[in-house]
Amino acid sequence: MKPLPAKLTVVSSPEGARVFLDDDYQGKTPATSSSVKPGSHKLRVELPGHAPLYRDIELSPGEEKTEEFSMKSTLGRLELTTVPSGVTVIIDGKRQGITRSQGDAEKKSKVLTIEKIAAGEHALILRADGYRDLQRKIVVKADTTTPLYFRMSRVFTFDTEVETIRGTYKGVLIPSEGTEVILETKPGIRQTFQQNEIRKIKKLD
Repeated sequence: MKPLPAKLTVVSSPEGARVFLDDDYQGKTPATSSSVKPGSHKLRVELPGHAPLYRDIELSPGEEKTEEFSMKSTLGRLELTTVPSGVTVIIDGKRQGITRSQGDAEKKSKVLTIEKIAAGEHALILRADGYRDLQRKIVVKADTTTPLYFRMSRVFTFDTEVETIRGTYKGVLIPSEGTEVILETKPGIRQTFQQNEIRKIKKLD
C-alpha cells in the first residue's frame, strides 16, 4: 500500500527566499509542497544578500510540517565623510557616489551612505580634482553600519600669478565671494590681496 504523502511548508524571515527540496525548486517562501514523499530530505533556502541555509528533515506519512528559517544578511552599510567634499567614491572599481558639501567645500562633507556592500575586504579609491588619489583596503561587516572618515592631501600646484604694488606672488587661487583675491602660496598659508593693490592676475598653465 502506497504511504500517504507529507505536506511541507517553508517560511523565512525575510520572505521571498527560494526553496529547494533535494535540489528541486519548490517556489519562494512562504512555500507549501503538498505531495512530498515520506522519508529523509535535504532542504535548502537561498535569498540574495543572505547566507544560504541547509537542513536535513524527516517526514512521516501524512505529516504536515512547517520549517522556519531566519536568514542572515551578508551585506553591510558604509557611512563615509571626507575632507574636502566633492570626492568621488569608488569601491572595487565601481563608482558609488560623490560626497556633498555642508556649505564649505574645504570642511567635512555630509555623510554619504552606501548600502548593500558585500561583507569582506574591498578596495576603496577616493578621487577629487586638485587632490591626490587616496587608496585604502576597507572591511565591511555583515548587517553592520561602518563609519569611515578620510582627509585627502592636496596636490599643491601653482595655478595663478598675482602682480601687486608690493611684488609678484604665485600660488593656488582660493574661491572667494568678496572683492579680495585669496592666494594660497604654500600649503595652509594664504595671502589676501585687495583689488586696489593688484596690477595683474595671470592664470598659469
